Amino acid sequence: MFLLALLLVGEFTMTKTSNPHHTLQLGDLSVLSKDSTESLSITMNSYKHCHRSPTVLHIAAQNGILCPVATYQKYIKVKNHSKGPLFIFLNNTPVTHLFFISQFNISLRWCKLDPKFYQGHNWLGGATTATKNGMSET
Repeated sequence: MFLLALLLVGEFTMTKTSNPHHTLQLGDLSVLSKDSTESLSITMNSYKHCHRSPTVLHIAAQNGILCPVATYQKYIKVKNHSKGPLFIFLNNTPVTHLFFISQFNISLRWCKLDPKFYQGHNWLGGATTATKNGMSET
């Protein structure tokens, strides 16, 4: 979901010094239906270097197990809270940047990939996928 939205890790995780308003909240996402087509709407109310009104991203539903709409719908069914950060641990604390990066690196190593080529700011895979699917830069 966040790869397709080209989000930075810091936009959906927390650090000790991050502004909680810059972290995606549960209420920032919704599923929209129009003309029998679904999409995931992500409202970026506040983010690093934000100097204007909120930005709304729309990610179209896709076929297959990686569909962002279906994944989001399954995720919210198992969540046990109705507000706050989108991603939380079982003790209701936000998922941290450090935890996400460490788990991401473990996954990369398991796949025999070098984590140094997949840093948090380098979501080039999402940009490449978007371009290959005909998405514009704007």
